[in-house]
Amino acid sequence: MISRVITFFVTLLLIYTGFASGQTGPQFHPENLHVSWKLLDNHYQEQSQYRAEIQLTNSGDQPLPADGWSMYMNNMFGEDQNGYFETEHVNGDLVRLHPTSTLNGLPPGNSVTLEIVGPGSILNISGDPIGIYWVWDEDQQHGIPITRYSVKPVDGPEVLDRGPDDHVPVATPEIEFTRNKDIDHIAEESLIPVFPTPEHYSKKASKFELTPNTPVQYQPAFRSEAEYLSEELARVFGVRLPLTTEPVDGPKIALRSGNSSPEGYELSVSPNTIAISAAEPAGIFYGIQSLKTALPPHSWEKEHNVIPVPAMEVEDAPRFGHRALMQDVSRNFRSKEQILKTLDLMALYKLNVFHFHFNDDEGWRIEIPGLPELTNVGGKRGHTQTNLDRLQPSYGSGPHSTYPGSGYYSTEDIIEILENATERHIRVIPEIETPGHARAAIKAMDARYRYYMERGEQEAAWQYLLQHPEDSSEYRSVQGWDDNV
Repeated sequence: MISRVITFFVTLLLIYTGFASGQTGPQFHPENLHVSWKLLDNHYQEQSQYRAEIQLTNSGDQPLPADGWSMYMNNMFGEDQNGYFETEHVNGDLVRLHPTSTLNGLPPGNSVTLEIVGPGSILNISGDPIGIYWVWDEDQQHGIPITRYSVKPVDGPEVLDRGPDDHVPVATPEIEFTRNKDIDHIAEESLIPVFPTPEHYSKKASKFELTPNTPVQYQPAFRSEAEYLSEELARVFGVRLPLTTEPVDGPKIALRSGNSSPEGYELSVSPNTIAISAAEPAGIFYGIQSLKTALPPHSWEKEHNVIPVPAMEVEDAPRFGHRALMQDVSRNFRSKEQILKTLDLMALYKLNVFHFHFNDDEGWRIEIPGLPELTNVGGKRGHTQTNLDRLQPSYGSGPHSTYPGSGYYSTEDIIEILENATERHIRVIPEIETPGHARAAIKAMDARYRYYMERGEQEAAWQYLLQHPEDSSEYRSVQGWDDNV
């Protein structure tokens, strides 16, 4: 009996010493690894290539193992000249660094420096590696974020120069600060309170006293604009302004028909009336935006009982019929609330087209009833070996399926966005990227194909498949993908 107990404890001791001396992987915690990046040269060896260094510091109390792990990161296209790591281009902007026998581990408190040489130039922080994470060889399905990552400043702005012919310096904060010193200060009283700058503006000596009781008198064609104005001014007064289509004798805001050009308007502020006239509802809406910008800036800080509006005469019309902003939510997702805020800002600047770029290689963001894989798979990014449950990390989105790498808009979200845009006279142009830049949809339909094939439903599996399983085409897109067409 005693001999068996001794044998048991000796076995436990051997197992423990084996881990302590040779199998250090399970004891090392990747969160104790500090990674730093520094750009050294943008015209290395007088060629179109950069040189940088990546420094790894073991700040924990256990040795970093010599092998059995890898680091993944986005946006690092280069090779380690010191031979500590092999670089594997996974796909897109994702690369894998795997230690070689040259590394031989890293004791606690020690550092090792990789010399990276890669193609092209790095002009600002957006060109540095991002989204670094760790993966154990024995647990290929899970990634661990490297949270201790820093970018060291360059040693002088000349490092950013791309060569002897690069005569215009890169726009560093220091250079821009120096340039901005030459900007002439404009006194506040000389500024036109309406923006963008209207075709005609004249300032008057008087003012209009705007209060919570000021009625909005409107013609029936401008009901939506009247409701919008009342709601906007509720942010200033705490209550909506009263609306009426009946004549008003006293002070009022009047929304009237006029003879202006399409989307044009006239805004007149006198002691008794704020009048906005236009031929179309869009013109009335843009007149309202000008009225909002003409209010004193402090109006929006808190609720007021009265707001003085300076008297003026404004006449304006757009110089271009198509005034657009494009939002790419595929590569970096933005919440519904952020999209609605974007539409508000577009309205303030009198932009009228929202180019909604909702799918690309890196994500599909709009729910399509009947094809849930488009968002369940194509709307998520994170560490994966198959791209069947999610897409691989891009643009530093990291190993986990978190915002802003992951996310999508439900059908209800899209309806709310469209209604909000319509109220602001903004036309939404949804962009469906295909047949190129279609990787998110391709991988989503690959997952759908596999789901139905495993159930023996071959016809359903093939119905929306976007690439043939036997296609052996070889290509590489400019963004680095070999499977996005």
